Amino acid sequence: MKVSLVLAGLFAASTAATFTGGCSSQQYNTDFPGSDIAQSYRFFASQCCEDCKNTDGCTAYVHYFGVCYLKNGAGNPKSLWGATAAKVDGSSSAGCSQPESNTYYWGADVDYTFRLSAAGCCADCLANPDCERYTSYLGLCMMHTKDAARYTGVWGATSGKRVGPNPGPTPAPTPAPTRAPTYPPTAAPTTSPTMAPVTPAPTPAPTQAPVTPAPTQAPVTPAPTQAPTQAPVTPAPTQDPVTPAPTQAPVTPAPTQAPVTPTPTQPPVTPAPTQPPVTPAPTQPPVTPAPTQVPTPAPTPVPSCSRTRKSWDALTDSEKATYKKAIETSMNKGYYDHFAKIHRNQMTWYEAHGTCVFLYWHRRFLLGFENMLRSLDPSFACVTIPYFDYVQDSVAFRAGECSSVSSCSAIARDLSGFQTSYTWSRGDWSSADFTPDMSHINIKQVVLPSGSSKTIADVSKGIESRVHNSVHNLLGADMTTASSPKEPMFWSHHSLIDLLHTIYHECRAKNAPKNDPKNFASCTANGKTVNSNSVVNMLEDGTSQNVDVTPLTKPWFTGVPNKYYDLSDVTQLGEFSYNYEMSGFLKDMISQCDNVVTSNVEDAVIVQDSPHVLKDTYRKDNANERIWQKSMMDLGRSMNLTTTQSELEMEKVQILLYENCFPGTIKDFSPEFKHLMGMDNMKAHDLQLLEDIQSGINPILLPTEKWAEINMNTYHCRGDVKVTN
Repeated sequence: MKVSLVLAGLFAASTAATFTGGCSSQQYNTDFPGSDIAQSYRFFASQCCEDCKNTDGCTAYVHYFGVCYLKNGAGNPKSLWGATAAKVDGSSSAGCSQPESNTYYWGADVDYTFRLSAAGCCADCLANPDCERYTSYLGLCMMHTKDAARYTGVWGATSGKRVGPNPGPTPAPTPAPTRAPTYPPTAAPTTSPTMAPVTPAPTPAPTQAPVTPAPTQAPVTPAPTQAPTQAPVTPAPTQDPVTPAPTQAPVTPAPTQAPVTPTPTQPPVTPAPTQPPVTPAPTQPPVTPAPTQVPTPAPTPVPSCSRTRKSWDALTDSEKATYKKAIETSMNKGYYDHFAKIHRNQMTWYEAHGTCVFLYWHRRFLLGFENMLRSLDPSFACVTIPYFDYVQDSVAFRAGECSSVSSCSAIARDLSGFQTSYTWSRGDWSSADFTPDMSHINIKQVVLPSGSSKTIADVSKGIESRVHNSVHNLLGADMTTASSPKEPMFWSHHSLIDLLHTIYHECRAKNAPKNDPKNFASCTANGKTVNSNSVVNMLEDGTSQNVDVTPLTKPWFTGVPNKYYDLSDVTQLGEFSYNYEMSGFLKDMISQCDNVVTSNVEDAVIVQDSPHVLKDTYRKDNANERIWQKSMMDLGRSMNLTTTQSELEMEKVQILLYENCFPGTIKDFSPEFKHLMGMDNMKAHDLQLLEDIQSGINPILLPTEKWAEINMNTYHCRGDVKVTN
């Protein structure tokens, strides 16, 4: 286990070490069945090597859940999740050459696996009798025959060769070639099968002609195989009449169709009638009514564009510029400030905060704001609110790649420079340090707490009091007041909060009945009971009228569901439905739900039926965090802790990392912000947990030396003592 941590965390530095020493490179999730001669109990797999060398007749070992199984033979390796296997040097003459950095083998593929190190890739190559060369690149291990072409100068790639005899008897893994088409670089074959079915259209040859993209088909030589199969089916005369006869006959003879024959019908279908409404229509209205009726055109453009909210980092430069221009325009027209006034209305505030409807209220608030932006100009018709992905940015912070919100988050640097006379107060983000509550470990604990079936009211309270409040307090200035929407970052922060609500709904409440407390739980707000059919209370400051009837705001909220339960599912809001694009740990949460920590799969298989856009990505800092997370969970299991207990211990260890290793220190919320949020007699969750650990009220249950070593391998800091920078 120790070696595996080093391998995953330190790519180049560690790979060389695995090709020397007393035992061969470790093979992860691998078992050598049978041949057991002794056992020993060790926490780290690397410790089994010494035990094996000191045991007569031992030539290999398997480490599995704290036990070293010493063996006098390796046999044929088998897959076993959680097991780590290795051979003692000299027990096999086969091995791998010293790895070559920045070198890549291309072609002649036989298989691929997912490995974070060249050492693991070497082990997989040795286990595959067809493998003679391997390439470790971006977490993927690609195996090749000796016919693969060798390229140098490919930064980040590490390659090697099999050295010594090839173990012939294990040709069982021959199925590998079947998987080869799935191998990412050769992704073309995956697309081709989809095209192949189009080829069967040899019957209507003329139709096929236009689809002459056969050149693309050419590389996919599998087509010929398809042809013979299709040929016998094509001769079927039945096929012929079915296609031309019935179709052609009714179309030709029917003279009545003559009126339909004239191209009138044809043109509207093909030409741009569809096109015009998309472009000119929006252009026309704003030109005339713009001065007074600007908000009114909003409904026209809204339905013309789908809504997919993305991370600020996923936007193109053009999309970023358009969003900023829309914000700037709303400020200059005087509409922007109306939303700050709605948020600070006292009656509104006490329904929107500290209640069971916190998440629902802000969901409708964001949709109204988004509609307002879209209504301002045809060029803004497809604008959506980008979210501030501090979940991902905090990974970079912990990896030491940056040291503050300003240096870690592009949105903090980009969301400025507005050409407007509108003013607001912004905090110093260059000295704002990320907090533990912004990490995926803590957020998972709040959104998808393991071992419990919490209601939406419980989850809403956890999200609001922890990550929501933590970010507001961290960003400071206007973000710590009831007028926080004056700060443009407010919208992107709440877009992420809304995404967390979406993840919860997809994982825990999507198929639950309306009266299930996972979907909605009633509560009291402003002295009245709020239930699933209650109308959202949203008033502008200084008025007693709801935004649905106020002349200015009505066009922005018309049609947006205004009963709380109807706002549960963002994909079921009629023409105002939207979805999210996600990658990294947010994607892991929505695709793996309650198993996101225990399965710990790096960029897991995409959920095919998800209404959201899930992006497959690879980042080294994410990979290292997954290694840390898995190591902590393994340590918890070795102590017989449950998954729930292990997750809590992880959170406690991470608190000490933030306090003792990372920039800054854990602080309480400001007195003013605590008063605003009704927390006068409470401390911020992170600070309270830190004090409980330090006082011994809630100590870390894991062995200090073990978790400190895991921290050291990933973050180069133990975490149990303060490090001064």
